[in-house]
Amino acid sequence: MAYAAQCALRHKVLNTDEILQILPKQYHEFLPLFLEKTEDQVPPQGRFDYEIPLRHGFVSPFGRIYRLSPRESSALYE
Repeated sequence: MAYAAQCALRHKVLNTDEILQILPKQYHEFLPLFLEKTEDQVPPQGRFDYEIPLRHGFVSPFGRIYRLSPRESSALYE
């Protein structure tokens, strides 16, 4: 089952019939997105695939990338 669906259902793995019972009818065509076997597949390669070149030995700087509340900021450095 997809991660978001697992979280919503407190990680209970459902079979297809159970999913269809709780999934609104307008989303039944998207049933494969809610099944467990879809989460381990990689999408097919396309023309917009790209590679991020990494530099050997480079270590990214530690720090926040956006503003944090004081509580979030202290949790970051714990």
